Amino acid sequence: MSNVKHQLGLLCSLSLFSILGALLRILLGQLFGQACHSGRSGWAPCVTDPGSTSAGGALFVDLPANMLGCFIMGILVKADGHLGMPVDMPVACLKRTSPLQKWTIAHLGVRTGFCGSLTTFASWNTQMVVMIVGREGVAQGTKWVSASVGYLIGLGLAQVSFAAGRDLAIAVHRHQNPDLAREADQLMERRGVGSWIHRDLPDFERRYLGGIVLDGTDLLMDSVVKRIEKGDSSPAIDKDLVLKTLENGNEDIAHLKAWKDSTDGHRNGHIIGGQWASELQEIERAIFKEGTHPRQELVDLARDAGWDIDALTTWRETSRNKNSSESIDGSQHWHLLLIAIAFVLAVGLLLWGALKSRDDIYRSASLSALLAPLGTTARYYLSKLNGKVGNPNWEWLPIGTLIANLIASVISSVMAGFSVQGQGEAAELWINAIKSGFAGCLSTVSTFAAETAGLMRALPRHAWGYYYAFGSLLSACVLGVCSYVWAVV
Repeated sequence: MSNVKHQLGLLCSLSLFSILGALLRILLGQLFGQACHSGRSGWAPCVTDPGSTSAGGALFVDLPANMLGCFIMGILVKADGHLGMPVDMPVACLKRTSPLQKWTIAHLGVRTGFCGSLTTFASWNTQMVVMIVGREGVAQGTKWVSASVGYLIGLGLAQVSFAAGRDLAIAVHRHQNPDLAREADQLMERRGVGSWIHRDLPDFERRYLGGIVLDGTDLLMDSVVKRIEKGDSSPAIDKDLVLKTLENGNEDIAHLKAWKDSTDGHRNGHIIGGQWASELQEIERAIFKEGTHPRQELVDLARDAGWDIDALTTWRETSRNKNSSESIDGSQHWHLLLIAIAFVLAVGLLLWGALKSRDDIYRSASLSALLAPLGTTARYYLSKLNGKVGNPNWEWLPIGTLIANLIASVISSVMAGFSVQGQGEAAELWINAIKSGFAGCLSTVSTFAAETAGLMRALPRHAWGYYYAFGSLLSACVLGVCSYVWAVV
């Protein structure tokens, strides 16, 4: 029953935020470009161009929406080791103790539903395809040069927007979590001399075993660490003095100290080659995180290396300290009720708009938003294929996102081709809704940008980020051109 509630809450969250993202994308498209070519009165900045009625188009209609969605996606990145943060957090820019950290389903709704639907890979690709083909509905023949520039502009600005949002998230994280920021600074210094910090450990053990001492008098945990006297005239506390105070002032810490002393050579890079570092982490992970006894091979290896594993086990069993960051399990479900109510209200308003409104733009937007949850949900389940490529040479490929973007590009291009042939009013309404709503939300640029940025970390050893980015664009372009020509002919 609990799993059913979780799945329903997940679907409601994805659906609600996908509706909001799709509506905002349509609004931004109208504001920044399409309103300038529709003959409607009113002010519009006229930045973008649909590429079908004028010589422009490289600044495609959905460019502002893609940039905004990628920027928000960057702001909502998770805290992890890749960002230089000492602990994992669901949302980096929030306080570690913020109740919002527990809203895991809402996080997924905003990232996958809102950002994924606010950005669209398929509509971007379709506009470029229509410009490349240069047939019916395209002024001045083929504009493949403008389309090529449009691909590059769309890719570059998506990456820049995501990076800007991610950098802002890091800055806010440091402001909101000053203790973690100080720990991260020391972590970088220790990496420079070959030391490493085990990020899976609780706060006290992680900082004590890593020799990290924070500025201030609260070191690690009040339940274990006694307050150090504040009579120091220096703003920074001497690390050796603090560690000595900890060891002398806590009888129980003798066991952890014994483990620290026996493993310091491997932990701090004093042992040439850093032998058995991964095994050391596995032992600590089993005891602290999983609460199990390490496998016998690791126990034998620990004894050969001179590690006092008995002292570590004793410390874990007798210590009464708890990790200062309680696990975030998303157990607070009351916010799911708010999401469900908002989703029902949104669907009701959209149905009214699609059935009762006399304005074609409002009707089209309402119908597109109603189809948005279908595309977003399909993309979410396709994303579960990421990392499941059987070939080890291609296991890095986010195959689920790639499939979603390519399928959506084909559907969008086919709908664009049908529209060129001329359809009735009702058929045209559904064609636009499928193109903008379903296909637009089945595809995503925000996730595409985040995945590309992640793959770029493999440089210079692997150029996976470039393979994925340009391979996706080229594949979508070829499939889109074939689909569009087939639909027109």
